[in-house]
Amino acid sequence: MGVASDSHERTGLATRSASEGARELSELGPSVAASVREALGTERASVAISVPDAGGRLRSVWAEDVDPAHARLRASRRRSAFLERATQRVVLTTDGGSTLAFVPLLAGGTAVGVLEVRARDVVEERRWAAVEAVAGPLAVAIRALSERSRLRARAGALEEVVELVRRLLAAPSDHGALRAAARYLAERWGGPVGAWLAPDASAPLRFALGRGLGASRERRLAGTLRQLPPWSELGEPERREVLDAFASAVGAPAVPVDAGRALLLAARANGDEVAVGELASVLRAVLDHRERNVRLVPEGDRGVGVAWAAHELRRPLIGVRAVLEYLLREEADEGRRWMLTRSVEEMQRLTELVEGLLRWSAGEAPLERRRVELPEVVRSALATCGFETGQADRIVLRADGPAAVLADPQHLGVAIANLVRNALAYSPEGSQVVVRVGTEGGRATVSVQDRGPGVPPEEREAVFEPFVRGSRAPARPGSGLGLFIAKRVIEAHGGELRLEPAPVGATFRVELPMEVP
Repeated sequence: MGVASDSHERTGLATRSASEGARELSELGPSVAASVREALGTERASVAISVPDAGGRLRSVWAEDVDPAHARLRASRRRSAFLERATQRVVLTTDGGSTLAFVPLLAGGTAVGVLEVRARDVVEERRWAAVEAVAGPLAVAIRALSERSRLRARAGALEEVVELVRRLLAAPSDHGALRAAARYLAERWGGPVGAWLAPDASAPLRFALGRGLGASRERRLAGTLRQLPPWSELGEPERREVLDAFASAVGAPAVPVDAGRALLLAARANGDEVAVGELASVLRAVLDHRERNVRLVPEGDRGVGVAWAAHELRRPLIGVRAVLEYLLREEADEGRRWMLTRSVEEMQRLTELVEGLLRWSAGEAPLERRRVELPEVVRSALATCGFETGQADRIVLRADGPAAVLADPQHLGVAIANLVRNALAYSPEGSQVVVRVGTEGGRATVSVQDRGPGVPPEEREAVFEPFVRGSRAPARPGSGLGLFIAKRVIEAHGGELRLEPAPVGATFRVELPMEVP
């Protein structure tokens, strides 16, 4: 899913998720109505289901009949039942003694909707308790569908962040990257956006551009907030003043997106999900990357450094998307809790990896080395790799024992994971990828062995160059950067990565200096 350009696409996945949720709820309606009539002991009963919309207003998502009579009374009692979390019943003397019942749908003590019942026959009191028993499972289903819709929206927003990363990295200038981010927010939220940019970290933020403002409002905003200190340096009262000034100038409240050298203030006109934290993180990283000379690769070859960033930015985002997609397919509460925890961990990994890799590639920050056990670093890398690819069952780890090294575990983990992803991608489906960790001659070693087509002798050095893929590699998507990145990271640790001759498949061997206690 790319950043939308078509007007229908721009309605966003959150809107589509809401409609899908309403449709799924409506599919529950007939079975709920049948259960209610069975509980009441009469076929002369009709049922309606209402849930709160994004603004908290109760909206009907399914009803057997639409009777305009007593509309105000029904709306009032429906709202009262929802807020007070207590059943409301009214006997309509003007309607032959029909009874209206409004049963709050409670899940975990929280009201998630209202079940409205109209019984045209006299019903025994004990039967109304049975109706409330029907409401319990319905409430649980509504909460699950609501959570699933929210996660669908979140998944869509993260997919679009992946596409946005590509746009930011491809922008020819800081201003171009800022414009791409502003366009993304304007399209996703449908409201005006103002953007400020500083030429370097020591300079103040200056108004750079507006989107969706119109000429007069843009001039007003530029005049009111022409220059700002970095957002992180403002206290809460100062931030409130800025937000109030924005609202006064454009006629709508704003959500801030703090990207260090850039600040976006965006008004939200619709309910589309936007991964604001991830947007701020990638924009900050890209701008930081542009501000400094790229020292990872020779001068004049900076495209590789940008490609490095794109390559590593994509992986954590894909991992998070995999989590959310899994949740969409699974309904068990225990599984959902575990996967949500995992998604939070992956998002944290995204932020740290984006900033760490880009700073290192720009020569700003050294590797943060410490004494670590190589088998533990490898296990963590394999867990992430298996989780992202869904092929954990194909990875076999054989660790002989402890092997301490002085390393930056995050960056070294990236290198190991790249080797394993490469092996999984280029070996037959169902075949094993064997990862061995050990020691030899005072060196810690890791080998990754696959059963793929192998690499011809004349290509064994070339496969470590950027954008190069072996001639025997199957026709799969890829950038040709995974092995290049792995080799650079391992060499930065004082180690060596080489491709060893093998009769079948390929074996990549890592050697690292051991850390002596």
